[in-house]
Amino acid sequence: MSGKLVHFAPELADALADAEAYAFAVPRESVPQWLARAGHENVSAWLVDGKVAGGAIGIPMGLWLGGRSVRNLGVAGVAI
Repeated sequence: MSGKLVHFAPELADALADAEAYAFAVPRESVPQWLARAGHENVSAWLVDGKVAGGAIGIPMGLWLGGRSVRNLGVAGVAI
């Protein structure tokens, strides 16, 4: 399936809430607060033919290696 990964945008919020609620079997009403807590700047959506087909949250973090912090990225809330 070819598509496009895009950053969170308000017009995608409803479709992302539907995808996350279905994937995690949680009430749809709880998803917007969860995404806001993660930080909308960390939320991405997978679009296929212009429609949300999934979403994920990237969690900025770091690893301490060789005496310095090295950037790393955690992934959470994957819904396809």
